[in-house]
Amino acid sequence: MKDSENMSKKISRGKAVGGCFLALAVLVLAQSLALFISLPLPALGLSGAVCNTVAGLLYAAFALGGALLLGLKFFALSPEALRLAPRRPEPVWLLSATVLPTLVLLAYMALGAHWTVSPMEPQSRSAVIAGALVFYGLAAGIAEELVFRGLIMGSLERAFDVRLAVLLPSVLFGALHLIGGGVSLLGALQLIIAGSLVGILFSLITLESGSVWNAAIVHGLWNAVFAGGLVHVGNTAEREAVFSLVFNSSSFLLTGGDFGVEASLVSALAYAVFGLLAYRLMKKKRILKNS
Repeated sequence: MKDSENMSKKISRGKAVGGCFLALAVLVLAQSLALFISLPLPALGLSGAVCNTVAGLLYAAFALGGALLLGLKFFALSPEALRLAPRRPEPVWLLSATVLPTLVLLAYMALGAHWTVSPMEPQSRSAVIAGALVFYGLAAGIAEELVFRGLIMGSLERAFDVRLAVLLPSVLFGALHLIGGGVSLLGALQLIIAGSLVGILFSLITLESGSVWNAAIVHGLWNAVFAGGLVHVGNTAEREAVFSLVFNSSSFLLTGGDFGVEASLVSALAYAVFGLLAYRLMKKKRILKNS
């Protein structure tokens, strides 16, 4: 009875909007604390791989603790109500987590891209791999899904409606990737469109599965491959990536422009295809009708 009431509980629009800002603060604080605590570790003689692993685990732990605290104390909602409670991963999203980046890589290979291996020192390679898997993959995937698809989407869903709750955090998710500058107006537009599409994908996975953890798996593996430095796709090889897929093209649609492959048309189409898969599964379960 309590969980049923929690799932249908409404919150005020002002509280939802304020909670969105607090949720973003949780994300920033969790990452900042993790990096700050990990900063002196190299001086203790620890390898880059160990330092990146520790930073990633701290980031995930702080984000989880902050998300649960904000959900319980500010929104007065249970982890189940915000879809934060752990559940067994669903096979369809475990498979999709692997297939999504694989299809993008195969698409570029079909367009004529070729592989190169970066001449990195073994310690540097280990540090990049650890950072990609633990910090960018595990931790960032978990932290960003807890915040965007758990706290923000969950609160907006109760204050407004499910469609706005899917769309608004997704656009915000894309726009926040503009932080850091160096992106032209056209590149910014391309990034927001692609970022919104992948945000919608993660939102639909969360709604379909009833858990942010399935979206975190898909998000995390994508991050590990493309954001963490396991694979760089671009016009030139990247020395700081383990592998590079060199693709000679002047088309910003294919290269992703200023931001890179994650904002490319190839990636955007992949996001859309898997988003449609999640939507069809939702219709089959009649989730949208019940939301």
